Amino acid sequence: VLTIGGSGKIDYEELFYSIKTETSQVHWDFEDAEDGKQIVIKDGITELGRLCFHHCVLLEKVEMSDSVQKIGKSAFSECWKLKEIKLSPNITQIGKDAFLNCRSLRKIVLPERLEEYHRDVIWGCTALDEIENRSAYSWKLNTKHVAGRWFCDGKEVDELPPGKTASIR
Repeated sequence: VLTIGGSGKIDYEELFYSIKTETSQVHWDFEDAEDGKQIVIKDGITELGRLCFHHCVLLEKVEMSDSVQKIGKSAFSECWKLKEIKLSPNITQIGKDAFLNCRSLRKIVLPERLEEYHRDVIWGCTALDEIENRSAYSWKLNTKHVAGRWFCDGKEVDELPPGKTASIR
């Protein structure tokens, strides 16, 4: 398990060239890492910047603290084995292509405080079969490059209302 601690925003450059963890500064290469399957983002991190975990092909699970408020563009794109992600309930923004081609991701829960979401967040998530919307807003759903059509309350939809869940059929 890679545990990331500190404060503020994590950028791609910081992550791969000079991570500050709870114990030391390390250089992390998921391609060669035995334990690159799980990441825990500790309290204090507020933003996952653009391309932060892009192409971490061994990554399967992500847990983040409630302090995370923003996920940048393509932050988890091309994480082909990512199956499970526990998003912070305090996230207000999820950038375009944040989960682009996360082919193993099955479910995503849009947090209560979400205010900005681009429908291409889930582009190419071909295993995704459920989206739960806990926010106060309706969100456009990507209807291309998914394994079927989105349904909510028995009706085909391309937009997910607040407090509802959509499933693929």
